[in-house]
Amino acid sequence: MDKKTFTIFFFIFSLIFTLPVWLFPLLPFVDLPQHLNFAFVLKNYSQLGYGKFYSLRLFPMHNTLHLFFNYLLSFLFPLEVSNKIYVTISLLLFPLALLFFLKVIGGNENFSLLGFLISYNYNLFWGFMGINLGIALTLFLIGYEIKCLKERGKIKYLAIMVFLFSLIFLGHSLIYLFSFVTYLLLLIFIPAKGKKIYLFLPLIIPFLVFFLPWQIGQFRGEGSELQAQFKEYISPSALYNNLWDFLRRVGMKTDESYIFILKIIFAASLLTTFYQLKKKGFGYLLSEIYRPLSFFFLVTLLFYAFFPGTYTEAVFLNERFAPLLFLLIIAFLALNLKEFNHPILKYLFIIIIIYTGLNIGIRIAIFNYEAKPAKEMLLRLPEGKKLAGLIYQKRQKADLFGYDVFLHFPAYYSISKKGLVGFTFAHIRYSPIVYTDSFPLFRIDEWETWYSVFPEGWEEYDYFLVTGEPRPSDQPIIEKWRLLEKKGIWSLYEVPPEIKPPKEE
Repeated sequence: MDKKTFTIFFFIFSLIFTLPVWLFPLLPFVDLPQHLNFAFVLKNYSQLGYGKFYSLRLFPMHNTLHLFFNYLLSFLFPLEVSNKIYVTISLLLFPLALLFFLKVIGGNENFSLLGFLISYNYNLFWGFMGINLGIALTLFLIGYEIKCLKERGKIKYLAIMVFLFSLIFLGHSLIYLFSFVTYLLLLIFIPAKGKKIYLFLPLIIPFLVFFLPWQIGQFRGEGSELQAQFKEYISPSALYNNLWDFLRRVGMKTDESYIFILKIIFAASLLTTFYQLKKKGFGYLLSEIYRPLSFFFLVTLLFYAFFPGTYTEAVFLNERFAPLLFLLIIAFLALNLKEFNHPILKYLFIIIIIYTGLNIGIRIAIFNYEAKPAKEMLLRLPEGKKLAGLIYQKRQKADLFGYDVFLHFPAYYSISKKGLVGFTFAHIRYSPIVYTDSFPLFRIDEWETWYSVFPEGWEEYDYFLVTGEPRPSDQPIIEKWRLLEKKGIWSLYEVPPEIKPPKEE
């Protein structure tokens, strides 16, 4: 398609995919309420006396890109609007990064429109806000590196890559580590025009400014998070599941029509690559045209397949690379069909991209219909109280996205009513904001409510937000509480003052 048609389509698809962010007040990203809570705490750290409960570990610290962005922008806009701007940028960067990368490697740029299909992806639905943006930034980073290797080095490219490496670290150390390894391998194995020595600067500067001080600080404290992750292992069965379930780890897990679209794209990429190999031999993948993409793809595949599968009970590490792996599969397709511009391509893109965008938008609307009552209940509560969530996960949320999208909803009470909640990421010692030793509440774990230690410590709380079917052992305790409101799947309870233990003088 011509450049004008491409621009029109890009604009239309951008509207379809970003409008749900602005039309609906709540977004179905699991960890998002926790990240917004951190931004709220940082913004009001002095005014609301949060220093009594929280300690700041902001630099050098990874996983702070979303925090800093929203903190700075919240001086101009409400926190919710700042976050919507962040999410909008994140959504648009996926097709834009793919477009830039395809330009650099010489692929068919029209295929960058398929990047919209991955903009709502595994990382975004889990609420891994820094990792999600880091994936798109990595495509830009490696694109600029390939550009530098093809052309004679330019100072502005080096400065851009230093900046991108810095942003990727602030996004998350896991993506920084991946970007570091990928960049280094390409630097070693891809021939360059001119001297390569200057291209080591983007590796060295962010490493010395961010990564090394962060690791030194961790070893002086509670131990390295990264080291703990590498101590995990991946079993043969997990490796098999990683490869077999790949397409369910890209975006929506439970929508078969979306997964069917991914399968068609995957099959087309595979078949066209086999065709190229049959015609030109296996060595063609290591030719000047394909070598950068082949190395990039191989490193991503290895991180996806062999990186430790879990760290603690709730964090999936290797699966975070699935969206990037699929973007590179699209890149292979674009390279294999770089001269293909049949009109059928235009109509296929229109159908599948618009369908996917509307599909996601409708699901976000349904999510808001279910989620809105909980937010309204929390807004009617008094300020400065203590609330915990019992988000029972007896059934999967297979009707929406395949993720436990209500898991951290109690954090909205902390944001809207300046209160304290039973679980936040401040409980985690690797967080940029952590609880002080004098934190007054007993932790009630929201990750696995059905298997959590509740009801120990429930007397310390003023309110409980409950959804799902409580386990039988919890029911006698819940019956002691006063039901304030029930709507849809949500119930809000007050712990009557008369059943609380007397406070110590």
